[in-house]
Amino acid sequence: MGGQLHFALVRGQPSAAEPTLVRVHVHNPLADVLGWQRPDFGLPLERALACIAEAGRGVVVVLGEAHEPDALLARIREEPVPAGRGRQGSLQEWRRNGAGGQILADLGLGKLIVLGTPRRQVGLAGYGLEIVDFREYARQ
Repeated sequence: MGGQLHFALVRGQPSAAEPTLVRVHVHNPLADVLGWQRPDFGLPLERALACIAEAGRGVVVVLGEAHEPDALLARIREEPVPAGRGRQGSLQEWRRNGAGGQILADLGLGKLIVLGTPRRQVGLAGYGLEIVDFREYARQ
């Protein structure tokens, strides 16, 4: 994704055979650094890490994204989008799915329990990944 730096935070020993709790998170400085909570910001990174810690095993992939000052200011000014009604299907989202899928496959995962709202994920089978369940999270 545009030469951005991505991180995979791994807890325990994930494997291809055992379902693994995972979250692919796009870095958002408004939420991750400033602690803003809005429905369109999704699960806060801090909460995702806590869920993985509670499970004792899992992966949080943090995808880097360029943050232009004007784009951040526009995001602050715009009205929050209701949860689950984001910009699904955009080229940028397809790239995120690809980057996240590639990282999870490189870590040797196979069966995924996705931490987040259930929705259709396209193309993960090409990476040898299968979503076996979704785990919703409690907003705090």
